[in-house]
Amino acid sequence: MNEERKCDDCITVLHMVSLWRIKKSMWIIMIAQTLIVAGLGTTTSARTVCTAGGACVVGDIGPGGGVVVYDAGSVKWWGRYLEARAMKKGRGLAWSGIPTESIYKNDPTDVAKLRRIVAKQIGMGRENSRRIVEQSNGIPSASGYVFDRNIGGKRDWYLPSKDELNIVYNLRALRRILIMDDGPYWTSTEGADTYAWYQLFQDGTQFTEDSNVGHVDGNKETTKSVHHAGSFPSLPYRLLAMRAFPEGTGQIETPISTSLTGNTCTDNGP
Repeated sequence: MNEERKCDDCITVLHMVSLWRIKKSMWIIMIAQTLIVAGLGTTTSARTVCTAGGACVVGDIGPGGGVVVYDAGSVKWWGRYLEARAMKKGRGLAWSGIPTESIYKNDPTDVAKLRRIVAKQIGMGRENSRRIVEQSNGIPSASGYVFDRNIGGKRDWYLPSKDELNIVYNLRALRRILIMDDGPYWTSTEGADTYAWYQLFQDGTQFTEDSNVGHVDGNKETTKSVHHAGSFPSLPYRLLAMRAFPEGTGQIETPISTSLTGNTCTDNGP
């Protein structure tokens, strides 16, 4: 009888151990799935290759210690990959040191309008930031705080363009990539002479205040978001540092003035 009792106890213990192992395996699988969804499921060797400047996938740690947020698929004029890092300091800075002037003030009106359209695009953040820093001429600004700052051993960081920052928001919202605070983040894209684009990371909306939502004549000199409603209070602007790598293939394409040519084109061209 005692032998049978001992045997029953052994079976019970073995059964409990088996259940524990199954549950442990399930937890490991769940954690792995979570990491993959978050874009953090690449192997250590793959991450090391990206950090060293090799091939990368979105979610890898880049050469500058930021998270890779974009892959163009091939090298473009600005590079191929974008990596981003949320800045813990530098909050509450104005967009420009000269907030009453356009960074395109020396261009004809039609050219300036075209430049503002191009300035929204992926790959334009560095050129935008360069213009802002050059115009500010040493006066503190959001771009000046980030531009060429030594972060992770790299000195080619900049403030992202409107479309570049939106990539980061979407990845954060959909794939949980990048741990960032909610709040307004500056872009380096000018909206008008005295207005600049920014993005609310509470819901992803982008504003310039040019529509007079905030009842201001410009927002480049502001240190807090003007647009606020309900659960979105006015908060100090935050900064995100971005860099492109590897080196691009050429010069930025500069928009030219548009004018009527007097020529007639058809569906077949020219």
